[in-house]
Amino acid sequence: MSDECQNYSYVLIGEMAERLAASPNPLRRAMAPKVQLLANAMHDIEWVDDGDFREGADKKSIINFLMYHDDESVKSEIKAEIEAIAAQAIKRIQTLSGLTDKTTSKTEVQIICNCPDKSNFADEVVNVILSRMRDSGLGNK
Repeated sequence: MSDECQNYSYVLIGEMAERLAASPNPLRRAMAPKVQLLANAMHDIEWVDDGDFREGADKKSIINFLMYHDDESVKSEIKAEIEAIAAQAIKRIQTLSGLTDKTTSKTEVQIICNCPDKSNFADEVVNVILSRMRDSGLGNK
């Protein structure tokens, strides 16, 4: 294979996907599958352009990249981040109020924050975030 065309850019993109997947940042982890699909598409494009794959052999991987849409993964990562923030908030409230872990629960924090549905606080927050992302053009529509 000739390396004149895109200089193996798909390798760098694939490495970035791996770094994103291993990131402690939940939004970066949520990006990883789409970036990996981009790496796959770039690989196929490069090989078609270099003549190693037949013309059109890159179509499936390009469509897979363009059509990828995984709200559940994003929701899961955002929910995990919200749960971590809620745990930090509980600790902060306990510290500021002089209460112990046994006297302040997540439910009590939700009451303090005036959240109407105590059972799916994180789910509600995730849905609001995704809705705002879509409204601003940042999320999948």
